[in-house]
Amino acid sequence: MKNQTWWSWHFMKQRVLNPSNRDYPRYKNLAIDPRWMDFENFYADMGNRPMGLSLDRINNSDGYYKENCRWATRKQQARNRNKGDYSRKLSERKVREIRSLFGKTTLRKISEIYGVHQCTIIDIKYGRTWKEVANV
Repeated sequence: MKNQTWWSWHFMKQRVLNPSNRDYPRYKNLAIDPRWMDFENFYADMGNRPMGLSLDRINNSDGYYKENCRWATRKQQARNRNKGDYSRKLSERKVREIRSLFGKTTLRKISEIYGVHQCTIIDIKYGRTWKEVANV
């Protein structure tokens, strides 16, 4: 039976291994513990996914394996995210362009155009990053 733990395992593999997955470009260089290709081994290492938590990598520049993964809240994951990796690769001109697109297209489309995660676009929209760049 497919439960929340199975779905976490399945989506982890999709992000890393499936070029058709929208998140693949950001995850394609990460490794998955070869044992974890089998759900039973993933389950033996991680256990049941607790309600309200999702799979998180402790070190975001490293892959998926027992010592680097945990079940975490959204708040823990947000604190663990290295915003600089995504938002600082944008120029001030691009940030102004992004701001000019709010309300004209979707956040997903903006993130695809500029090659950054939707979370980065949201952070720009709400002033959590790039505060120093004046709005257009």
